[in-house]
Amino acid sequence: MRVARGRSTEQADAQGVAEQVLPPEALRARRVALGLTQAGLAARLGVTANTLARWERGELRAAHPQQLARRLARLERPPARRPRPTPRAGGALRQQHLPAELGALIGRDQEVADVQRRLARSRLLTLVGVGGVGKTRLAYRVASEVASQYTDGVWLVELGSVADPTLVAHAVAASLGMREATDRPMLDALADVLRSRRALLLLDNCEHVVTTCAELASLLLRSCPGLRILATSRQPLGVVGEARWQVQPLALPGSSAVQLSQIAECPAVQLFVERASSARCTFTLTDQNAPGVVAVCRRVDALPLAIELAAARIAVLTIDELLQRLDDRFGLLT
Repeated sequence: MRVARGRSTEQADAQGVAEQVLPPEALRARRVALGLTQAGLAARLGVTANTLARWERGELRAAHPQQLARRLARLERPPARRPRPTPRAGGALRQQHLPAELGALIGRDQEVADVQRRLARSRLLTLVGVGGVGKTRLAYRVASEVASQYTDGVWLVELGSVADPTLVAHAVAASLGMREATDRPMLDALADVLRSRRALLLLDNCEHVVTTCAELASLLLRSCPGLRILATSRQPLGVVGEARWQVQPLALPGSSAVQLSQIAECPAVQLFVERASSARCTFTLTDQNAPGVVAVCRRVDALPLAIELAAARIAVLTIDELLQRLDDRFGLLT
């Protein structure tokens, strides 16, 4: 899916239609209602997570908004949400459920266990890595696994669409169901609500507001002894006491993996095969296509999001055709 550009009347009209059919705030609201992360929805729409984030911020407009709206409609299900009570300093917080996983988390079992242990020793843990490496999915799984340890809940704060750093604290407050504070700084209001809580904040996609996230984390951790923060970012927050976990791409087959069974056990290949078989139900890993599948995974640096986007093209391309298209470095995946 490409972004409308140029000065022609037709392109200008397309941008206008995009705003009417799917304004940025509506796109984000529908994604949240689906329980999907930006990366998750991007993979299902066949675009990059960065493209989706820029759509949500209003920086880019889809060239085919009506088609996009139809694809969103196919993903949607009737909402079954009840309004959350507004927490007050002495009231009870209620756990906010994390988005449901729509696919298996492949190749991360040991990492999930290791990150849980690291989080148990650190009040601030940042999962660091390049875009598309799987930081968000890993954080969601870890948060889900440890949720029972936090009597006041696990609270997700999605920052990918927060363009203004001054709105970071407001995004946290919105996740907690707080009303806007008009007579005092929002950070102070957050500290009051969380001061006596045993809770986990999951700050997702901090990199473009990293300085503000660092200030928020530092203040809340000093003020709220029962609070822990799990963050995802392309760069560390740089807060004193921060623990960092470098998220790596999925493992690729080693040079000694020559048998089909050995190749099939590789996490990068497993992810490709699972997503490709969803795109085309007849797809299976064979002796004939295994070298091509491995080559595709290597070509996209074994990044989970890139593997998912590439595998989705198996609906219309063969492995050989996919490899040829990938010669245009990630051009196929945008």
